[in-house]
Amino acid sequence: MILAKNYFEIDPKLYDLLFNEDLYQHQPIKQLSIVFLKGFESGGISTYLNYYNFNILLSQTKEQNNICHKLDDNFFNELSLHKNKLIFCGHISQDKRFFTPNKMIYLYPHKKLGIFVRKKIMSKFIESGLDVLLDKHQPDQSVTMFTIQ
Repeated sequence: MILAKNYFEIDPKLYDLLFNEDLYQHQPIKQLSIVFLKGFESGGISTYLNYYNFNILLSQTKEQNNICHKLDDNFFNELSLHKNKLIFCGHISQDKRFFTPNKMIYLYPHKKLGIFVRKKIMSKFIESGLDVLLDKHQPDQSVTMFTIQ
């Protein structure tokens, strides 16, 4: 049995392409822009990728055996209705060589998110072999947080 790793190895060229903050500072996230917003969470650097950027990261690192590579074109086609509301969160290593996704944020209030939408999102991840859990304690009323296991 081959186990998949839970992080992406990012070479310097890919890092320069995806993580160059100077090119995109103070600009809103657009559908095809490559923008990573950085913040601090529990002592590490957290990085947020929109739906398109996460798909680009997957396609550029497809030779790696990452648990997220189970998400195929069918997964992204099924969730395309929600593409402008999905953000993937993870940590960047200090040497900027590794990215580990750990959360998925759905930009919609968790109190208003319907059971059908919640189940559809979770079931699409589970069908692709990636477990996600709805966080019991939501940090904000304007978003819904899922943990990627």
